[in-house]
Amino acid sequence: MPGITRQVVLKLAEAEFEIEIRDIFRDEVRLMDEVFLTSSNKEVVPVVRMDERILNGGKPGQRTRRLMQRFADYTQQYGKTGN
Repeated sequence: MPGITRQVVLKLAEAEFEIEIRDIFRDEVRLMDEVFLTSSNKEVVPVVRMDERILNGGKPGQRTRRLMQRFADYTQQYGKTGN
């Protein structure tokens, strides 16, 4: 779903990663290394388990952690500058 947090995270991500926005199918979950969600009150939330599938050993992946940090830096900058 569109949202401000999602828009910012996508902008930050596309500077470092190839982005593909599309619907996913349930059977694709087994192929995923990392998954995260965005929300205005939780920011970037790593998903480490989907049903019985444990992702990345049950820990946030490197790319997800990087986006979490970039988003935190962005919000800290935003708060200081008022932009």
